[in-house]
Amino acid sequence: MKELKVRDPTFDQKKIVEPDCELSEASAPMKGDDFVALVDDNPDWLFITSMLDRPGFQDFSRAFENAHFPPDTEKNHEFQLIISTWFGLSWATLVFPDTYEAAARETASKFGLVIKMGRQLSVFIVDELPCLGSFTEEQRLQDVAIIDNFPIPPRQNVGVIESTVKGPVGFVAGL
Repeated sequence: MKELKVRDPTFDQKKIVEPDCELSEASAPMKGDDFVALVDDNPDWLFITSMLDRPGFQDFSRAFENAHFPPDTEKNHEFQLIISTWFGLSWATLVFPDTYEAAARETASKFGLVIKMGRQLSVFIVDELPCLGSFTEEQRLQDVAIIDNFPIPPRQNVGVIESTVKGPVGFVAGL
């Protein structure tokens, strides 16, 4: 079984990540710096983020976990879920060994989703409308008015899950 390296010995696989929110007694949020450290310390693990209520995401997550990391087995410890709140929305980051990337992509496609690696989620302005999308490091350097970025910067082992169908006007899913 593969082990996720953590700097914080109290890390809980279902920990709530609220980088811009106050600590509550109900949870011990992981700070943005801890999130980045987790990514940097585990280059052979993938960190794939999606809006929690994105159509198809929860079905994808459940199908992927059940097929490759069945609950109530030792293998399930290799599948982590981190829930976060960012920009007023709930997000899920799936964490699993990079050897499952092809299987994750195949499963995602069955639910109308695509995994894009090396990208960071951002809120930005297009034609005076706030939009949500993902950027590569090169795209972020271009002249885009970014309002805020998700706490994980783009890395080779960081990706986002997006829908394969176009959204409504004013919504940009990955440039």
